[in-house]
Amino acid sequence: MLIIFCMISSVLYLIWLGKYETVIAYVRLGEIKKVPEFFIRVGNWVLIFGNFVPISLLVTIETVKFIQAIFIAGDDKMYTAKCDTKVVVQSSNLNEELGQISYVFSDKTGTLTCNEMIFKKCIVNGKAYGDVEN
Repeated sequence: MLIIFCMISSVLYLIWLGKYETVIAYVRLGEIKKVPEFFIRVGNWVLIFGNFVPISLLVTIETVKFIQAIFIAGDDKMYTAKCDTKVVVQSSNLNEELGQISYVFSDKTGTLTCNEMIFKKCIVNGKAYGDVEN
């Protein structure tokens, strides 16, 4: 996109230069060759527009995070009947943090616990850890 914007701007500059070449003759020291001038101006526009793309990209990313937070907060499946509460998004980085989850603990039926995680027993390669008496 940046290169396309720069090429369009260079073409528009050459059109403008052709129209006002006699008026701004004091700026030029010699004859203007269109092809080298085009590529020089493309380079100039890359330097000028190069700062706009990263700034607008940050704004776009934050806007997308905000919209995703609205979708997460409005999801009817993210509801706890025991507490009668829905999910509350308090950070726009919530979707990135959810992507970093490595382990989700659940009981044998597959339902998630209500923040009451109690380690009872674990067997790894035949060796019991935790409450080994039961």
